[in-house]
Amino acid sequence: MPRIVRVATTAFGYCNDESESRKLALELVDAAGKAACDIVVLPENFYRDQNGQILEPSKVRSIQEQLQGLAQRYAMYVVAGLPHWEDGLLFNCAILYDRAGQVGGIYRKIHPTEGEIESGIAPGWELPVFNLDFGKIGMLICFDIGWPLEWRHLAEKGAELVFWLSAYDGGFPLQAYAWEHKYYVVSSVRSTEAKFIDITGAILGGTSRWTRLAIAELNLDKKLFHIDQNWEKLLAAQAHYGRSIQIRGFSEENFFTLEALDDSVTVEQIVREFGLEPYQEYHCRVTQIQDKVRKKNTCVFEEHSN
Repeated sequence: MPRIVRVATTAFGYCNDESESRKLALELVDAAGKAACDIVVLPENFYRDQNGQILEPSKVRSIQEQLQGLAQRYAMYVVAGLPHWEDGLLFNCAILYDRAGQVGGIYRKIHPTEGEIESGIAPGWELPVFNLDFGKIGMLICFDIGWPLEWRHLAEKGAELVFWLSAYDGGFPLQAYAWEHKYYVVSSVRSTEAKFIDITGAILGGTSRWTRLAIAELNLDKKLFHIDQNWEKLLAAQAHYGRSIQIRGFSEENFFTLEALDDSVTVEQIVREFGLEPYQEYHCRVTQIQDKVRKKNTCVFEEHSN
């Protein structure tokens, strides 16, 4: 069966003042709730204008309480870029509120900028993955985009959907990370171009200069496959399952995606039934074959050298 998650992302267009940005944040979350979204994300430091300072703790608590109330009202997850004080340290965080309005997790930005450090923000040290009722998510913040290892670690921990909360748009690197790790990436920005990025690296949609809220339904059951030993089997699968599945082919890249569209079937079921091999499993298996032959050839070479 498909695992469809209804995701809302936001862009703030660099609001003129802090009160305007806070008002916009609540309006966007409210609209996402009324649209029956499962989760909505607000960007890094969404409560600031372009030159805004970190708010005092009492004002941050007020924002948190309002977001928690909306999360509870709509039974919707909310991810928000907010400061967080802990053991005398200040962190730039992505805070997850669960469907009951409780704090469900916190990611502390691992790679703050020099300016952030000079302003008193401490670097985080953990890279958690959060197991929600629709799947596993990870969260990264702005400057983290420049550290590929963090993105890889999220994949190794099983993340299926990664939220990137930022002051700017990000651009192509986000697509590269989505493709490399075969997970969805959803950005939320203080600028204008928040995006939904597919496991293929393709942009599925997002906000614009004119729109501040964008909503997409992402199927976490979707998998990617290389054509090798797979493409000849696709027609039989399409003929058998008809409208219950969707296959999208990419000619230049030599891969395709497969997803289930109703509860009568799962991608795992189709993989077993038609003997398909997903992209990452295929490359892992061939790597083992290559390593085995390489090791054998190295031994032969060493013997001849002696």
